Amino acid sequence: MDCNAATDTAIPQDTSAWQNAGIAKAVKSDELPKLVSVVRHFEPFKEYAKVFQIDLILDANVVLAELIWVSKKRKNPQARSDLLELMDCATVRAHAPTFLAAEVEFHLPKIARKHRISEEAMRVHWDRFRVLIRFVDVGGPEVDTIMRDPKDAPYLRLQKQIDALIATYDTDIAGMGGQVIRIQLLAPLKSYSRHAAVEYQLKVAGIGSVMLLTAVAAAVVNGTKSMSGHVGKLPKSVLWLLAVLVVCALLHPTSRKRIFEIVENIWAGAAGAVMGGIEMIGPIVTEHYTAKQNAQLELDRAKTMLLEAAS
Repeated sequence: MDCNAATDTAIPQDTSAWQNAGIAKAVKSDELPKLVSVVRHFEPFKEYAKVFQIDLILDANVVLAELIWVSKKRKNPQARSDLLELMDCATVRAHAPTFLAAEVEFHLPKIARKHRISEEAMRVHWDRFRVLIRFVDVGGPEVDTIMRDPKDAPYLRLQKQIDALIATYDTDIAGMGGQVIRIQLLAPLKSYSRHAAVEYQLKVAGIGSVMLLTAVAAAVVNGTKSMSGHVGKLPKSVLWLLAVLVVCALLHPTSRKRIFEIVENIWAGAAGAVMGGIEMIGPIVTEHYTAKQNAQLELDRAKTMLLEAAS
């Protein structure tokens, strides 16, 4: 492991400049796994609930660089690096040999002193980071052998075992035949994850909107007094989806206005209410298509970069 790479590398921070229309600003990439899980519970949509994930092996210099950045260099205390955000939303499934933990523990006190960082603060962030890593025991450094860096042997062994790229700033691993990726190449995956989270939030909203229209139509047809009864009989999962729909729709000025119009005119009859609801879905459908298209564009860009890194 090249410790100088770990101490000198700047980690790109999370940026608030990323924007999209509508609810994009309110949806975090962290929500992606949960949203996909919800969509997979509905049979007609199950086969479309697919997201991209990549397995990466983390070198200790990458982890130490993360700890330095988060403990000293980030300006926004809530900001995350690209890597941590991708681990949080499960787009990156992180792996490491158990030797990585030993390397971090060995270098952490020295790096804290060198950079005048609180060792305790670094350990807090290390505890936050390590729970997202799957550790595999593949042994320690090579002994009695000639290698450019014997301490990199565990990472190379793990790569042979799980066939994943190694995220590192070290040139020795590639020099010994390892397939590596630079952390900077993960930026398009972060963008993909954010767009995908919006896409799946809107998928959930779309499912909920269909259920809402059905409930409204049934309630109006059966009379005002029975409306509360119908809503009360809905399964908790449906009520949750309706709540998601309301939140999503209220975030759109146009949809919010339309909701109020529907409420005012709901007594005019089931047909009017349903047609109004269908019009309300329009912005959701449009934004869903945009988010899905953007996610695919970013994913294609990321895959191209990953293929180039692996070649």
